[in-house]
Amino acid sequence: MKAKEEVSYQVACKISKSTYFKIKRLIEAGMFLNFSDFTRTAIENELERLGETEILSVREASVEEARRLIEEYLEEHHGPVYPSDIANYYGLELEPVFEAVKQLKAEGKVKEAE
Repeated sequence: MKAKEEVSYQVACKISKSTYFKIKRLIEAGMFLNFSDFTRTAIENELERLGETEILSVREASVEEARRLIEEYLEEHHGPVYPSDIANYYGLELEPVFEAVKQLKAEGKVKEAE
């Protein structure tokens, strides 16, 4: 039984003359079979590197919900934290988190780290 072949797509791009000759030297040195081999390798390496970057989904929350989550977060995580850390942790938009922090600071429930 034949293994199912993956569909391939062709892409094209323009590169500078200096980049072209740098790649050509690498091919001539035997590091790559041809320009396609270099390009595939470069793309796969970049995708692997970017794969470590987490893409966050952001959800809307009220200031009241953000306040509750901030207080919950601070109970579990001791020490100074940035509002953006809390927003990222819960997947919240920054605006309600900053407003909630402002309110909590005004009430003396949180303070700025020194």
